[in-house]
Amino acid sequence: GFVVEARKDKALGPVASVIVTLGELKVGDHIVVGGEWGRVRVLRDCNRQPADAIGPSCVCEVTGFRGQPTAGEELYVVESERAAVEHAERLAARKAKAATLSAKQQGHQDKHAGAGEGDMEGAGEVKELPIIVKTDVAGSLEALVGSLVALPSHEVKLKIVHAEIGPVTQHDVDVAEAAGARILTFNLHEPTAAVAKSARQRKVDIISSKVIYTLLEHVEESLVNLLPLDVTLSTVGEAEVLQVFEIKGKAGV
Repeated sequence: GFVVEARKDKALGPVASVIVTLGELKVGDHIVVGGEWGRVRVLRDCNRQPADAIGPSCVCEVTGFRGQPTAGEELYVVESERAAVEHAERLAARKAKAATLSAKQQGHQDKHAGAGEGDMEGAGEVKELPIIVKTDVAGSLEALVGSLVALPSHEVKLKIVHAEIGPVTQHDVDVAEAAGARILTFNLHEPTAAVAKSARQRKVDIISSKVIYTLLEHVEESLVNLLPLDVTLSTVGEAEVLQVFEIKGKAGV
């Protein structure tokens, strides 16, 4: 699900209004939102009545967070407290990496902002990372595409060739090969042997995961790898030749 709004209650601590998009959210579930984690202690439905479980499309209030969640973040349910801590740490690291990527790309953009038209003509086009997105259900597709579009992209552009529900097909491989794209799949079974073989032969990468932020991490790293290198020349020392001495039997210096 997603956090619609978050506040801090004097009695209950951090409270988040969450809309469930997939599956059920139950009392006792271990949850992760951004870099925060916790365990659902109290659930209240849209009528603010206590509930044991909340299904899709329903907005509910959730308490039990260890820290203050942020509105707009995605909520995940994991299997244990240990997994919640690990996932929260990974999400926090991913957010830090995204901030670094954004700052680095903005730095590139600012550096070349004053370039003249002649320089711009000599410069290459903005690099693109083309991808195809396949997921199990519409809610997952919307969530993944929304998260991908939100990734920072200034000097390197993310291009979603197409996104749809369903397993990877031969048509997807054909399109990916033509576009030079990789295929990202969320919560899907492995492609058929024939499709997998075709993808290998055509050198089309299929990246699969049941965790959205794992796919986001892959895309972020790929975007970083496409950024042009900054070459900076620094003077570390200077010297002036005052006199040349000739040494017999050896090369002159």
